Amino acid sequence: MLNWTANHPIRGGTYLLLLASGVALACCGDDENPSEGEGGAAGGLGGGDACGNGVVDTGEECDGSNLAGQDCAALGYAAGELLCSASCTIDAAACEDLCGDGVVGNSETCDDGNAAPGDGCGSDCTPEAGFDCTGAPSTCTTTCGDGTAAGDEVCDDANLRSHDGCSSGCTEEQLQWVNTGLNTPSDRRGGAMTYDVANGETWLFGGWDGQQVSSHLYAHSYDGSWTNEGSGPGSYPPPRAFAQLAYHEAAEVSVMFGGVETVPTALDDTWTHQRIMMSTGWSPISSPTSPTGRYLHRMEYDRAQQRIVLFGGMAGSTRYDDTWEFDGTHWIPVYPSQSPSARAAHGMAYDLVRGVTIIHGGDDGTNLLDDTWEFDGAQWQAVSTATAPPARREAAMTYDSWQQRTVLFGGYDGSVLGDLWEYDGTTWSELSVPNGPAARNHSDMVFDEIWGRIVLFGGATSADEFGDTWTLGYESSWPDELCENSIDEDQDGLVDCDDPDCLHKVCGDPGRCTAQGTCE
Repeated sequence: MLNWTANHPIRGGTYLLLLASGVALACCGDDENPSEGEGGAAGGLGGGDACGNGVVDTGEECDGSNLAGQDCAALGYAAGELLCSASCTIDAAACEDLCGDGVVGNSETCDDGNAAPGDGCGSDCTPEAGFDCTGAPSTCTTTCGDGTAAGDEVCDDANLRSHDGCSSGCTEEQLQWVNTGLNTPSDRRGGAMTYDVANGETWLFGGWDGQQVSSHLYAHSYDGSWTNEGSGPGSYPPPRAFAQLAYHEAAEVSVMFGGVETVPTALDDTWTHQRIMMSTGWSPISSPTSPTGRYLHRMEYDRAQQRIVLFGGMAGSTRYDDTWEFDGTHWIPVYPSQSPSARAAHGMAYDLVRGVTIIHGGDDGTNLLDDTWEFDGAQWQAVSTATAPPARREAAMTYDSWQQRTVLFGGYDGSVLGDLWEYDGTTWSELSVPNGPAARNHSDMVFDEIWGRIVLFGGATSADEFGDTWTLGYESSWPDELCENSIDEDQDGLVDCDDPDCLHKVCGDPGRCTAQGTCE
């Protein structure tokens, strides 16, 4: 039995689909155009537009050799052959841009009119590292502070701050000693110094001038000047030398412990000092536990633990190997499983990046020492390095947070020393910086975080004391930002508190520039 199942129109006739025993048969009526009805160019059954018929139908960009009047030039290319894909879309893969013609073609991101490298737009017409290119022909400029030295830039350390080795104009800076030549405290050795982060000042207390010990307090500002803050009124520490002073950032106070007024009697008192507006004040601290009296010990603030760390020192002929921490109000003994040997007159600094307190050298009463140790807030660990400063005592040591290195200067090994070393956490390296301070021991130095320079004061030889102030930092002829006049002296496009060179510097009375670029 036969069943007719469909009757469909096809180009003016019909075709019949007959199912018989599962076999589909088709027949066509109105055989006006049998070639089309039998699957000719019109696409066979169903008819409609077809890619490949040479006609650009609706929805097609091209068809075969029919490119609808388009060519590579019309699409912005300089040369090449435009093709049509099997799916009837334009294929410009064989089109070519002419790099160096001053026209930014479709495959180019710059074109400065030549194909020479080294001018910002490379030989492949893409911007070279460190350049930004705009326009056609393209103009390419460097961006100082992006971390890539390019063009006329000698260096680029990814910031717009000067005095860190690369200026805010991307010119190279040289490490230099500078004798400030400004008014300074009188000659002395064994003064206690610390850097007050909150007020941007370096404090110096006491010291010995060869005849007597001092009880005067001096403040050193980032502009290089010293101010005598006097020795009273009110509560005030007695005179002393070879004490230690460290700034407790969390408590915002400078903490002084120990020292000696008359050898060999060591002092065991603790004092805090704080500047409030334009006045300063000292307060004695009473702690249930405290280190025994001593001098030539060392103290540094551990920013991670928010405690001042004290190690070693001496009283008479006794050297100490104990570790103490001051939390802002009380002294707390620390009992690590191992410690450096008992010593005095060692160097000490706190590595801000790695979060460890470092000591080097000193003397144990019999021998001069050349070992390096690090304290992480719980344990001391001996550090082995391929090279290290020779054994010595009474060296000055501090941490340069801009360069992320510990710096050691001078000391005594049987004669006074004037060598300079840096420690990066792995290696000690000797530095050669000409025209520096005379060889000396018992000087002190701190890092001024506003100025970006190490400040060294005083010290002595076996015959005399010094009263000079030196800075160690990176200098160049590039102008410095003054920060209070809305003038862009260092030509980095930033002024006043928006300029990173102005961080913590005075911007009002008594405001200072913050890390957020505001004056508070």
